Amino acid sequence: MDRPRFFTPRVLVDVGAILLIMSAALVGFWPAFGSFGFLRPALVGMAVGLVIAWVGAWKRWPTIIVAAVTVGAYFVFGAAGALWTRAIAGVVPDLDCLRILVFGSVGIWKQFVTVSTPLGSFFGMTLVPFILALLVAVGAGTAAWRAKRIWLVFIPLGLLAALVILFGTARSYMPIPQALVMAGVSLAWIAWRSDSNQLMVSEASTAAVRRSKTLKAGIQLVIGALVAGCLGIFVISDLDREALRRHVVPPLDTHAYPSPLISFRDLVDDRAEEVLFIIDGWDKDYLLRLAVMDTYDGMVYNVGAATGASHHFPCGLCIALRHT
Repeated sequence: MDRPRFFTPRVLVDVGAILLIMSAALVGFWPAFGSFGFLRPALVGMAVGLVIAWVGAWKRWPTIIVAAVTVGAYFVFGAAGALWTRAIAGVVPDLDCLRILVFGSVGIWKQFVTVSTPLGSFFGMTLVPFILALLVAVGAGTAAWRAKRIWLVFIPLGLLAALVILFGTARSYMPIPQALVMAGVSLAWIAWRSDSNQLMVSEASTAAVRRSKTLKAGIQLVIGALVAGCLGIFVISDLDREALRRHVVPPLDTHAYPSPLISFRDLVDDRAEEVLFIIDGWDKDYLLRLAVMDTYDGMVYNVGAATGASHHFPCGLCIALRHT
């Protein structure tokens, strides 16, 4: 395919279609974040990704160069897109931001599906929409401007919609408008691209032919909107969505539970002779450790923030019962 030129109608239509379809898919993050906190990272990721895809198509960069530039853009624009509260002037990444970008690109996915919603109250969760928007924009733009078959562009776009559902919640957000936008824009875009290819071949196309092609694309847009609306009404709104957080057990938060010392006095004074449980093969001369708390705030003992607190028994308090 020929190199795309700046501000040609074809490139502008492609950009508009990709932005609309991706925005409709990313809106599905609303129930997870509980706000539009994902909007800034999504917009920055889409903008940066489309620029990389366009320049890569214009300069005919090989895949390895496009991938390297994408990784570099992640570190350059990641702070402005997802970590702006800690970035210098809200834009420039400092060493702390770079550290979060490095380790967050790997570990944020598990945290995203294990922490409780809304995610807007947890720092760093915006990395997920930023990374998804960046990668999908690069993939969709590259397919739109370098692939010979336009339908290849819907592979990354469809993957984005599926990932938003998987990493989101079981509750959908405006499924009918989402379906209308994604299906309608996709059908109209395909029709426009196929017609524009024909018009590029025939330089003698008249204005009447162009109006006919535009009318045809509009009719397909209406048909796609009707089909998507029907599907949204009868299928999507009643669909029990599967989300990863429904199948992932979150890590135990010991601070969410009352201190075991609350029942310590009752166990020692009032229930000292009561059999609480029986363990087969346990030596009666040994103590059974039930809880270890290594911090004391002046009012109550509790488990410290450091992991493996139960291994620091000499520094803490042990609630133990003899086998009876």
